Amino acid sequence: KSPLLIGACAAKGKFVRAFKGIVDEVRIWNVPLVKQQVVDRLYERLKTEDGSAEAYQGLVGYWRSVKGVGRVVADRSAVQHHGIMRGSLEWVETLMILQ
Repeated sequence: KSPLLIGACAAKGKFVRAFKGIVDEVRIWNVPLVKQQVVDRLYERLKTEDGSAEAYQGLVGYWRSVKGVGRVVADRSAVQHHGIMRGSLEWVETLMILQ
């Protein structure tokens, strides 16, 4: 399996390009969403009572770049594919106005 890269490109197993900017939140779904579902959830912080996002059917990756320490980014979906940040890194507060 190849790793999922967010904000980077790789060629022959080496990083060749990195995104220069801020990535605040990434969501990956394995079901099609209609436009209205995307719009309705755009500024919604996905969560359930325990703080995870397991209640969202089809959500297979949910990484929030909440202020933290270190390089691990927790996957808050039921799948739990935690990520590791590489390259230069700076934790920032969210830029989104959330409901």
